[in-house]
Amino acid sequence: MNRQLIGRWHTHIHKHNGQGTPYYMAPEQVNELPYNEKCDIWSMGCLIYEMAALAPPFEAANQLALAVKIKAGRVARLPEGYSDELNSAVRSMLQLESTKRPSIEDLFKLPRMQEQAELAVKAAQAVPALYVCLSHV
Repeated sequence: MNRQLIGRWHTHIHKHNGQGTPYYMAPEQVNELPYNEKCDIWSMGCLIYEMAALAPPFEAANQLALAVKIKAGRVARLPEGYSDELNSAVRSMLQLESTKRPSIEDLFKLPRMQEQAELAVKAAQAVPALYVCLSHV
């Protein structure tokens, strides 16, 4: 890539992706293909990976090197202590081929995801009751 192409790529990031970091950019965006919901799944996989590993899945000194790494798609396993299920889910979200990435519906079918969603609903339902109880103290 030359400077002109890197400049176009940088413009493409902001034109098609709004705000955000190139670290979470899907391979199809690097290749200037149309943006779709599977790009969001890729970005979510990058975000979850970074939250777990405390580093993004793809790091580079410049945008050209970052593009090369994203297009290669090689990602290390999540650090020890994270479940195989989470590692598998993140890896599925970071599939190079967008058609192989899960949909959000597929992700919500994962057993742990269902458990966590149920806990979140229960917690959300408990907040108003807790607020009412504390407001009368």
